[in-house]
Amino acid sequence: MQIHTCTDTCTHMSTHTIHTDTQAHAHTDIHTDTCTCMCADKRTCTYADTWARRGKCMHAHVRAHTHTHTHRAKSCEAPCPTHLCVESQGQVLNKCSIIYSLIPHTFTEHHSVSGLWEHRGEPCLWVKLLSLGCSHSATGSWAPVLRGLADISRGFQGRSQELVRIVSGDRRVRSRHAKVGALGDREAILQRLDHLEEVVYNQLNGLAKPIGLVEGPGGLGQGGLAATLRDDGQEAEGKYEEYGYNAQLSDRISLDRSIPDYRPRKCRHMSYAQDLPQVSVVFIFVNEALSVILRSVHSVVNHTPSQLLKEVILVDDNSDNVELKFNLDQYVNKRYPGLVKIVRNSRREGLIRARLQGWKAATAPVVGFFDAHVEFNTGWAEPALSRIREDRRRIVLPAIDNIKYSTFEVQQYANAAHGYNWGLWCMYIIPPQDWLDRGDESAPIRTPAMIGCSFVVDREYFGDIGLLDPGMEVYGGENVELGMRVWQCGGSMEVLPCSRVAHIERTRKPYNNDIDYYAKRNALRAAEVWMDDFKSHVYMAWNIPMTNPGVDFGDVSERLALRQRLKCRSFKWYLENVYPEMRIYNNTLTYGEVRNSKASGYCLDQGAEDGDRAILYPCHGMSSQLVRYSADGLLQLGPLGSTAFLPDSKCLVDDGRGRTPTLRKCEDVARPTQRLWDFTQSGPIVSRATGRCLEVEMSKDANFGLRLVVQRCSGQKWMIRNWIKHARH
Repeated sequence: MQIHTCTDTCTHMSTHTIHTDTQAHAHTDIHTDTCTCMCADKRTCTYADTWARRGKCMHAHVRAHTHTHTHRAKSCEAPCPTHLCVESQGQVLNKCSIIYSLIPHTFTEHHSVSGLWEHRGEPCLWVKLLSLGCSHSATGSWAPVLRGLADISRGFQGRSQELVRIVSGDRRVRSRHAKVGALGDREAILQRLDHLEEVVYNQLNGLAKPIGLVEGPGGLGQGGLAATLRDDGQEAEGKYEEYGYNAQLSDRISLDRSIPDYRPRKCRHMSYAQDLPQVSVVFIFVNEALSVILRSVHSVVNHTPSQLLKEVILVDDNSDNVELKFNLDQYVNKRYPGLVKIVRNSRREGLIRARLQGWKAATAPVVGFFDAHVEFNTGWAEPALSRIREDRRRIVLPAIDNIKYSTFEVQQYANAAHGYNWGLWCMYIIPPQDWLDRGDESAPIRTPAMIGCSFVVDREYFGDIGLLDPGMEVYGGENVELGMRVWQCGGSMEVLPCSRVAHIERTRKPYNNDIDYYAKRNALRAAEVWMDDFKSHVYMAWNIPMTNPGVDFGDVSERLALRQRLKCRSFKWYLENVYPEMRIYNNTLTYGEVRNSKASGYCLDQGAEDGDRAILYPCHGMSSQLVRYSADGLLQLGPLGSTAFLPDSKCLVDDGRGRTPTLRKCEDVARPTQRLWDFTQSGPIVSRATGRCLEVEMSKDANFGLRLVVQRCSGQKWMIRNWIKHARH
């Protein structure tokens, strides 16, 4: 399809026709604006904007009126796209007249279909066509319009003969009715356009229907509303278990549904430079529901300006699901020819290395990495690309909203930064105080790390700083490690409230079998490279020894060399300047499981999370049995309260009023000495306030027949597993 620039003499014609059908008691109101320009190569370019409204007649007699106004102009400006619903006495009917808007628009092959069919909704059915048709004739006609449609239909892989036949028929109609006048001509054209609507609809939905999916707006879940199915049964339950979300419901929700615009109001009025860089969008999937993957693809195509979206890359991390092979290939090749690439791993690599495969396949200057179960909001791309254009060392994270796994309702999440605990598990945290003080919800939010489901980065810069650590396995920790590395090595990371993506938090994930092990392994690997002396906090959080931890985190020499080559700052600088909310436990002398010589198979345990009684429980090494003894004499039980946003582990207290020790928030203990203890390895644990010892006594009334008490010391000994420093005496 050739595009010709029309700069010579142009003619603008407005036509308004009202036709009344007495049998149907209906009238048709047709408006047409046509701009015909003679091109330099003697071809004619036509821009046309036509719409029609049908409604019930207010009068019983036939009336028809045609008014044509023609004037010559030096140039024509294409009219704005228009859409109107069918009305009958003020009520919207089930079908809309066809609206065709032809505006100057350069199509690439892979955008043809998405541009062709932008909207077919309920209760209105309407089409907006974007094209530029040219013909050899010296006068304007509908043939150029339909020729453009026929050219675009090449995306249907040869199934455009019906469109071509309509084009030829239009020429005959125009010749046959040339002397009859505008009314008959326009009606004939409307009939053919009505036929064309069905042809186009069948072509597009012919791709989705055979695989049981739905295209176009409207229907279940429209607007991001919660949806349900009446026929939920064993099949639905099976899909829940398989995918971690309601896949059967997803199959009934349109791939093109709209979602709420949760951007701050100020974002909707921002303008951006015209020369933003293009982006390659990379989706990683393994055994996802086909409808969820395709909705992610449709969403990014529908909500990214075509001049900014270079390509969509689907990385299949060796899925077992058969429909993700042929059905996926066939669909994207026909629906988005040339736009969507599929990269298939020959073995299961895990999310981290699968993303590296996507980076290698990307060709745009900017790459966006996303899970394949997301939906994009309006205007997500421009603010992200603009921030990277300003500073290529900036990694941008779209703000995350939630897609509820059971109903696919889109729920707004509050603006947040992305942090983590000392186990390097990521979490949402309150934005930094300077952002809160600014009072501008649209402003970028400085973030220490990223949740990991979506980020956008300059492709070359990402390579310069070492990509994701290829020595990490599956996923977990790589998102935190990247945040540390970017900040320590001169870059930055931020969340953009103006760029939003909705994400399904699945109840089941494909790598679940050993994910705790991989997350632990990756965390230790990051700690050894980037955290200096603070790496002890990671070992402490996982409740494992620093020597012989029982986890092989691999060779980190190349990553240490990368840190040296990039001349990166210390982790202490990072904590002070980027993540000051982290609690620091540098005064810890020893940590881990604590066992009593009288009951060696049982460990000191925090008991119920919301309780105030320490207990003895069979040793399992989890965080409830993490005991820390500090240089100050505090004996604290339970997981680390890694940040100021989380409660810290509680202090063991002997208040002298009974034989049962209690657990309290350290800051709430009225007399500080009541929370202090003396402890040496293979020795007693003695309260500084009372001089009594923490001991174990046998009791038929206690769990496992063992009870913790504070009493006169009887010589019982306690052992703690891991020492960082030895106390000075």
